[in-house]
Amino acid sequence: IGLTLAKLISESSVEYGLKVGLGVGAGIGGAILAQNYVYEQKSIKFWLINAGYVIIGLGVMGTIIGAFQAA
Repeated sequence: IGLTLAKLISESSVEYGLKVGLGVGAGIGGAILAQNYVYEQKSIKFWLINAGYVIIGLGVMGTIIGAFQAA
């Protein structure tokens, strides 16, 4: 996942890295988890907790990658 984010973050800024990380987390991570939770018929609160973890984690990862590319 880190290598994919590094390829997607073409601009070398922390803000852009954060935006890409959050977008990938919400667009890919959240969607994959939503599909599983609908199939398993789990509550929306449980999905929000787990999807939030993925989104925040990828946002932090994108921020770090953007900072390294800026240096």
